[in-house]
Amino acid sequence: MRFLFFVLLTAFSFRTVIATEVEAVRLEEDLLKNETKLSKEELEEKRNRIKEIRKKNYEHPKSFEYSSGNQQEKILPPFHAGKTEIWGGFWEIGFRANAPFADHKSGQDWLIEEPEVAIQHGNFFAPRNYIGYQNQSVLPLVDSRRRVRPDRSVLPSFTFQYTNSKRTWSVEYAHTPLYGSISHSAYGLDFQYAKYESGFVMNEHKMTARIHEQFDKFLWFSWEFGLRYANWKSESSYLSPTLNQAGDMKETANFLAPGTGFRFNLPIVDFGKVDVGGEAFYTPLGGLDYSRRVFKDGPQDIFGLRYSEQFAYQIQSKDLLPMTVSGLEGSANLSLLIASQHRITFGGRLTGYTWRVNESATPQITAFGTSLALALQDVYRSSALYEADGRDGTRASRYFTVTNFYVGYNYVF
Repeated sequence: MRFLFFVLLTAFSFRTVIATEVEAVRLEEDLLKNETKLSKEELEEKRNRIKEIRKKNYEHPKSFEYSSGNQQEKILPPFHAGKTEIWGGFWEIGFRANAPFADHKSGQDWLIEEPEVAIQHGNFFAPRNYIGYQNQSVLPLVDSRRRVRPDRSVLPSFTFQYTNSKRTWSVEYAHTPLYGSISHSAYGLDFQYAKYESGFVMNEHKMTARIHEQFDKFLWFSWEFGLRYANWKSESSYLSPTLNQAGDMKETANFLAPGTGFRFNLPIVDFGKVDVGGEAFYTPLGGLDYSRRVFKDGPQDIFGLRYSEQFAYQIQSKDLLPMTVSGLEGSANLSLLIASQHRITFGGRLTGYTWRVNESATPQITAFGTSLALALQDVYRSSALYEADGRDGTRASRYFTVTNFYVGYNYVF
């Protein structure tokens, strides 16, 4: 409803500007044609009317209030807060109570999008796990759960903000944590079964600089320039009693990404604001490290007897693999200022991450006994050599989203 009201208000304002501008143009034409015929008073009246129209249409009065030293000026933007000026501006320090969760693109979705990987080398066991870049599963049918929720209902984080004395620009730091886990099962023919337990940890630190512009009498616009550093770690272990097999997968990734966006700020009288905005980011400055261990018993013969030999091997990346990350982010906040020095914020943020890793480098393999052949087969099946399908050593892109709802408190100096 608020958005509809804003659209109607904007359309009406635009229509009013056009109408008054047409009037000003007609007055100018009348002055040129009848300058010698009109009296001095009539000429002055028309010129004043033209100046009044142009001033109203193109000069936006700064109708807000702020304090800069001992001088008082009439400025009250939505960023107004603070009584004590420190280092040329006003500071806010506080914390947030976060309730985040993550949704990962499942390997089954990826398999449906690119079905050719299911029949490469005659092997249907294409990777289709939910968490992790390796995305490997020992059995083909996986249940549909893919949301990672935090182990605790609320995760705390620290935040601060600096706004210069004229409220023309500001800098904000925010931290988004996520520590969660997920469990799922995989199934196969002949009542084959495997149980997976996976953990996901992510921390994102973001510094944002904003340049504030007055867009309308009751609406402000901010250009945003951000720099975010994020790292995540996933660990997944499985056990299959029917296959006599167990294993684990570990991955660590990090990236540093610049971004840019915009934000609309709507003041609420003189005690708060509503802001809505978005940002896009991209970076090739990412890296990923992985390792995978497998333990399994020997195969069965035609009589159902299992060979006594056991197999164990480990596959891991030698160096940090180059990773490219891109994404989009949208957020909205309701901020209330109480007694000029206590800010309460209710907000939500949705961030989507798309990432791709170049895995053309040969991994390091550690195998015991005759396990080397199984390890080499595993590398071929689960690496970019198998998945890339003509992508020059890169897998298909993976993606996940992080949604965060939070309540914050800031003390405003």
